[in-house]
Amino acid sequence: MATKKGLCPYCRTIRVDRRIFPVNPEASTCFCPTCMREMEPKLAIEGYKEYLDSQLKIADKSLFVTCDPVLAYQQYASVIELEAKEAHALLGRILCLIYMGRVRKSYLKEALTLLEATSYEGCSINDFAFFLKKINFALDEYDASLQKKLTFRSYYYDEECLKLYYSHFNDIILLKELLLEIAENIKKKAASQQNEVLINLLKHNLDEKRRILKQEVYTADGTSYKFDRMNRGKVELIKTNHDMETHLSRYRLATLDNNDKKNRHISDEIFKDYTKIARAKKRTLAFAIMFLIVTGGFVASAFFLKSDVWFFYSFLAAAGLTFIFTVLSLINHFVLRHMLNKRKLRLD
Repeated sequence: MATKKGLCPYCRTIRVDRRIFPVNPEASTCFCPTCMREMEPKLAIEGYKEYLDSQLKIADKSLFVTCDPVLAYQQYASVIELEAKEAHALLGRILCLIYMGRVRKSYLKEALTLLEATSYEGCSINDFAFFLKKINFALDEYDASLQKKLTFRSYYYDEECLKLYYSHFNDIILLKELLLEIAENIKKKAASQQNEVLINLLKHNLDEKRRILKQEVYTADGTSYKFDRMNRGKVELIKTNHDMETHLSRYRLATLDNNDKKNRHISDEIFKDYTKIARAKKRTLAFAIMFLIVTGGFVASAFFLKSDVWFFYSFLAAAGLTFIFTVLSLINHFVLRHMLNKRKLRLD
């Protein structure tokens, strides 16, 4: 029988790779090559699986709770170094690439390449379909946010904005087509209600996006365009000569050109940076604890010096003030936590 990976529960080394070793699951006993401790193969194999699960949970928390896709990407990559075909980590890394995307630079092509190399073999069909659904949701978020950044009252700021949108939009369509292909392949292997819902959703999405691709669109100066094709990675447009008056000349519009001093600059942010909110949430809790301790100190001091009326009321007043700061810090903490939880629920 083929060997499996095991993890020694007894090693004290901080290097995890030195605790991992091949195990024969049919053997009666095995030895860790690092510390030479004897153990049952089942103990080592389960320890390895628990370690992988714990690392995946850490990466999931970085992505979905603290919303730090760069850190999560590195954490998923660490799991892939141990298990190259771990679908959960591979799909998580694809999600990270999407959430790392900006207005001027996306990682959708890299995400497409990774998705093409990801197999659902050895993974729960429902778990795999669930992650595919998250990827589809992230693509829709990217699309909506990008369009909002590059348009004003449904008009694209200029031709460059329109070309950039179509470039990313085409990559989104390619990713959704691959998602649909994978979901339909899964359907041939096993029935899954979640997968069936995903297939129907993707078909509807793709029909809608292909229809949008054929529509005539306008820039802020009233010029009309239609998407023609992608030629060697470049967007080619057709001017349709159905120009119109947009009445936007009185507005200060925006541009992708950072050297343009006349118009506003389009910020590069697509997804809200929740890492600042996550850090602020930790700080507000720390402040609340600190103010509460100081409040307790003032109260204790007031009763210790209660014989002196002036000190007694001064310390009580100070305690009341720091208690207000405690309450305000806790309110801020729970508001920020609610924002992060709301974000997490949207991704689930």
